[in-house]
Amino acid sequence: MTFESAWYLQAGALLAALGALASWRHHRRRRNLGAFLGGRTAVQRLSPSDLYRVPLERLFLLTIATLAAAGAAAGPAWPSAPSPVTPSVVIAIDVSASMQAVDVEPTRLSQAVETARTLVDALQGDEVGLLLFSGTAYPLAPPTPELEVVRHFLGGVTPTIASAHDPGTLLSDAIREAGALWTEAAPGEARSIVLISDGDTGEPDDAIQVEARAVAARGIRVHTISVGTAEGSGMVMPDAPYQLGAPVLDASGAVGVSHARPELLGRIARLGGGRFVEAGDAGAVDGLAAALGPSETTGPWWTGYDPAGLLIVAALVGLLLEGLFDVRLPARSVSLRVRRPA
Repeated sequence: MTFESAWYLQAGALLAALGALASWRHHRRRRNLGAFLGGRTAVQRLSPSDLYRVPLERLFLLTIATLAAAGAAAGPAWPSAPSPVTPSVVIAIDVSASMQAVDVEPTRLSQAVETARTLVDALQGDEVGLLLFSGTAYPLAPPTPELEVVRHFLGGVTPTIASAHDPGTLLSDAIREAGALWTEAAPGEARSIVLISDGDTGEPDDAIQVEARAVAARGIRVHTISVGTAEGSGMVMPDAPYQLGAPVLDASGAVGVSHARPELLGRIARLGGGRFVEAGDAGAVDGLAAALGPSETTGPWWTGYDPAGLLIVAALVGLLLEGLFDVRLPARSVSLRVRRPA
């Protein structure tokens, strides 16, 4: 609790100390009166109150009432709630050839784009950026509150965006380039990368983990969303200028099969201090979207009340209870029976 005029508190403490001194001197006078009346035994016969007892409970209540009244006069206020954190998110979508696998309907890439749209819709009013990647990272938009721009770019992520000339997947490059979209952290900004991929990559896992740790050291969380299945399926390159729609073949000429690697994506999320979810789990995706959203800053329940009003009530209650010590209940009448002589 903060106070606008703290000198009222000092004055209240001084008054409480003077009250304690006055109470002690009053007690000394009561003791002297008891001695004048003949001591403790005589006082018990003459007075219903104990002149030798120190009224500590009354002193305590008067002190509380004095300090509470001084606190109310000082202009109290609850500490200000921290400012809400503004999310700034970069969505990185894998557009490599393996994302053309059909182990999820209709393709992994289609599911990835729909998941990205869900995240963008949940982050209304926040800053969202977009990056596509395969063997190379393609930044499309830095974090911006203009989400229509991001939705426009997502509308252009079609099957024909995958190129036979860049079929590989470099997750390390995607993480590094996504982190580079922030030059510095703005005050009250929570930065996150959401990596949407099947995890099917030919690069060493160590290289990916190094980049995840590097961006986490800059205060950027790395969340991952897995698409596809571990069983995998074949892939088909779509029709596009200068390439023919045909199955993707491996080095031996057989139809290539892409296997998703959710365990790798989970490891990246742990190293990046983020969450790992599967795109097929709508509830988990919604939970991630909620975690990326702005954090609510609500104080304890008592902050909903005026602190000055609470202190005034405390002072009045203290004075009321102190005054009750002077209340004496009416004594029960005693009837005397007089025996008549026989």
